[in-house]
Amino acid sequence: MDEDRAAATVNVIRYGGNAGTVTVDYTTENGTADSGSDYDLAEGTLTFADGKTSGSFQVVINDDNEAESNETITVKLLNPGGGADLGTPDQATLTIVDNDEGDGSSADVSNSKGVFTFSAKEYQIAENMSEVTITVERKGTSGEASVKFATSAGTADSSYYDDNSGTLTFGDGESSRTFTITINRVNNTATNGNKTVNLKLSNPTGGATLGSLSTATLIIVDDEVSTFGNGKIRFDDNAYDTNEGDTIVLTVKRMGGAKGEVAVDYATQNTLAKAGEDYEEVSGTLTFKEGESQKTIAVKVLEDTKDDRRETFKVNLSNVTGGATLDNPNTATITIIE
Repeated sequence: MDEDRAAATVNVIRYGGNAGTVTVDYTTENGTADSGSDYDLAEGTLTFADGKTSGSFQVVINDDNEAESNETITVKLLNPGGGADLGTPDQATLTIVDNDEGDGSSADVSNSKGVFTFSAKEYQIAENMSEVTITVERKGTSGEASVKFATSAGTADSSYYDDNSGTLTFGDGESSRTFTITINRVNNTATNGNKTVNLKLSNPTGGATLGSLSTATLIIVDDEVSTFGNGKIRFDDNAYDTNEGDTIVLTVKRMGGAKGEVAVDYATQNTLAKAGEDYEEVSGTLTFKEGESQKTIAVKVLEDTKDDRRETFKVNLSNVTGGATLDNPNTATITIIE
């Protein structure tokens, strides 16, 4: 759901029968989005008349001018009435896609005092592991600065993890600090599926600012369902579209586990589009610390006056180290749309 849309419509389906009048309550809860500032709390009751099989409600989205990561809202169904039951899924995640500079579509603005971000978009830990370390990075290290951090429940509740919040203080020249999240399901043998915890940075001081990765997600992986090893490295998708003058941000995923530190090389490759004319060439190495499961690669697309429609270039992954393996897709094709 784009941030500049007025509202999101959530559809609810009645299945397995349509006889009689039934009801179900609905409510929204904060994920990484905050009610009152990012969206308006929605709650109420849907009534399905005899024979009716679908209903809907709306969640009002508040457009702001703040550059921030995409943010999430948890939507829940509860308290069925009239003899109906809840099916699966009975909750969903609504993602608000930010439309302001600084989130995904462009690089973070530089700041000598610091730009605070999480080291990854997503972190993972198996539920039979005791704790995960979360790294907060500071790009620009002049003077002392601080930032607050906090965890909040996504689909995981307090039986899965211990909430943690506090302030990280960075000294002059210091570029990273960490905090830990304790996992409480070490001896769990039930099959409950993966659960999520929301991570958020706020209130930077000392002249520092928040970057585009000021929110992130921790996934607690159900070890009865999924294996958890060093992981397989791949792109989120094999094709992306972008416009001239934009910065395209590609997501690189580490699937199947986040044990240990692993790395992968990346590099752009000319096809119809040419480095230096149509886009800025990039290459380097992405390092995934233990627990980190998503990283990004940003490529600046250049503007020109030529009528060169739908040019393409590629970004390739290679040379995985640390016990991880390379998975498909390991090449992404970027199409420049004028």
